[in-house]
Amino acid sequence: MGKFNTSALNTTPAPHLRSPRTSDWVMRQVIYAMMIPTAGAVYFFGYRVFLMLLVGVGASVAFEYIYQKLAGRKITINDYSAVVTGWLIALSLPLATPLWTVALGGVVSIAIKQIFGGIGKNPINPAVFGRIFLSVLYYEELGTFVAPRGATDAFSSATPLNVLKEDVPIFADAVTAATGMDATIPSLWDLFLGTNLGGNIGDTSTLLLLLAFGYLVARRIIEPYVPVLYVLPVALIALVTSGFDVEFMMQHVLSGSLVFAAVFMVTDYSSSPFSPHGKVAFATGAGILTILFRFYSSYPGGVGFAILTMNIFVPIIDRLLPPRIYGHKKRPS
Repeated sequence: MGKFNTSALNTTPAPHLRSPRTSDWVMRQVIYAMMIPTAGAVYFFGYRVFLMLLVGVGASVAFEYIYQKLAGRKITINDYSAVVTGWLIALSLPLATPLWTVALGGVVSIAIKQIFGGIGKNPINPAVFGRIFLSVLYYEELGTFVAPRGATDAFSSATPLNVLKEDVPIFADAVTAATGMDATIPSLWDLFLGTNLGGNIGDTSTLLLLLAFGYLVARRIIEPYVPVLYVLPVALIALVTSGFDVEFMMQHVLSGSLVFAAVFMVTDYSSSPFSPHGKVAFATGAGILTILFRFYSSYPGGVGFAILTMNIFVPIIDRLLPPRIYGHKKRPS
């Protein structure tokens, strides 16, 4: 029996698994899912949506390319992560947002991602950080909501979430309502469909976001329990604090960016815990913080601040709830 030449073998540590699910493939699936609320945005708000997307995506991709070129890093714009980031920034802004603000949001988001080393290494969600950056520094530019085509009112002086703050009996002393509110909360049906409703161009229609959610789950891009566990605490706390007013609860669930964030933000791979139990803790904690921010802070949405706060605690969650090693019944201590 002849000798076998082992020098030609490549040795790598186990496990030896192969998967067609590359980063660019995953990002493309997210883009396909985002096309669903994008179609709704065009229908509700018109063709300026395309211009916002072009600016957001273009600024993100261009800045990532320039940054990596100047830093001598590998160019990674072909993985579509910058496209996803810029697209999310555009969808998370109202129609009246100046285009330079859209571009700035994309640049800031990519900058925070590249500072930490690029895709898969960022400890906080880049798109969420970019959106919060804009909402803090350019609140006036983002504060005007344009009514969709065919609607009769626009929420320029108050959003539905601003009005909802007045209706929290338990937290009435902690919540200061904005003055001059002349807006009324749309019906639950309008909130679900996105009709007769001003807001960020990508998050007005809960129906379309649920379709995007279904697509991502069917393609096994996200775990279905993560968005559910994010929304559930918001619903339960709103229900209890309102004296079990179901309509008030549903208004909180369907208003703002809650469902949009549940589908596209909370499910981010790199800024969330590794283990299933860690993801449960992350999503639940983000949901609790979201409703508390809505009740107590001057920013009625609360979504972005809640997610960024939980991003900070991800290393602690990973340490307390590490993934179980294959073949072992207990987690490593």
